[in-house]
Amino acid sequence: MEEQENKQWYYSKRKPNICPRCGGRKVLKISYGEPTPWTCLQEHEGKLILGGCVIDSNGPVWQCLKCGAEICHERSRVHNEAWK
Repeated sequence: MEEQENKQWYYSKRKPNICPRCGGRKVLKISYGEPTPWTCLQEHEGKLILGGCVIDSNGPVWQCLKCGAEICHERSRVHNEAWK
């Protein structure tokens, strides 16, 4: 829970072209759920990030490949602000 309290949240209505933290230009979609051969291949090719099997509808949707910043969809802002 302590990690959640110290987390800085970033939000966007769509996939950002530039990371809000570091300005990196490689922001990838996070894929949740049981990995399939296709998602594993996509990760290997640097086209997406595997986010694990636990799906949280308010969790991050995109991640910067350079600094690891996680970006949530704008609609999850109210829920995440309540956890600060």
